[in-house]
Amino acid sequence: MITNKNKRDAYLNSMGWLDVPIKNKGKKVWVHIPFHLNELDVVLKYLRSS
Repeated sequence: MITNKNKRDAYLNSMGWLDVPIKNKGKKVWVHIPFHLNELDVVLKYLRSS
């Protein structure tokens, strides 16, 4: 039986973490963002466009 907790755990286990540099008042700040692996191509497109 798949419970909501199991679904959530499976979802969290397939998360990736990305460190992205963001300029804030001229300083480079590294931000740690979670993303779902299904969205990896979306994230990469976003990073290339920025």
